Amino acid sequence: MGITEVATRAGVSEATVSRVINRRQGVSKKTRDTVEQAMTELGYERPAQGQLVALLTEHVSNPFFADVAERIPRMAPSAM
Repeated sequence: MGITEVATRAGVSEATVSRVINRRQGVSKKTRDTVEQAMTELGYERPAQGQLVALLTEHVSNPFFADVAERIPRMAPSAM
């Protein structure tokens, strides 16, 4: 499932779907609502926002922090 299917369902261009997905300006409320409805009907989900995970510590030699760092991708798989 991709933006091509959403665009076809909503009767708009892929560029318009991309603008709606990325919450950009230049799309009327009516068109935005139509695209959002098509996304819902097709089960399309926006890609996750903010995919950066940072771990700051002053004790990098402590094995506890290494263990925590290794667990982050398993706890937040959509971020990796």
